[in-house]
Amino acid sequence: MFTTHYPREASTAVITMCTGVAQWFQPDGPMTPEELVERYSEITTMAVGRPVSF
Repeated sequence: MFTTHYPREASTAVITMCTGVAQWFQPDGPMTPEELVERYSEITTMAVGRPVSF
């Protein structure tokens, strides 16, 4: 269950994060794809008000 008080803004933020990553991510950059997935998963779950439990 999500608990954000701002579902529209949270969904816009998540969509923007997911589409924007294509503009800056470099496979040979400082973050592996796996690290990026872990980090974005944590940020996204916090944005929608769901406790992080990895």
